[in-house]
Amino acid sequence: MTTLTRLRRDWLDCLLGSAVAASTQGAVLYGTDSGREPERRRIKLSELQSKTR
Repeated sequence: MTTLTRLRRDWLDCLLGSAVAASTQGAVLYGTDSGREPERRRIKLSELQSKTR
């Protein structure tokens, strides 16, 4: 394997590793975020129990 090929592969490994680490921390690329899920309304256990009666 040539040195140039090895350098390219090492560079790509570092780039992908950094992307995975950033994604794990919550970073997104501009234009790729699909938005957040709408917040769900909290339901109390007593409300559920009263509906079943």
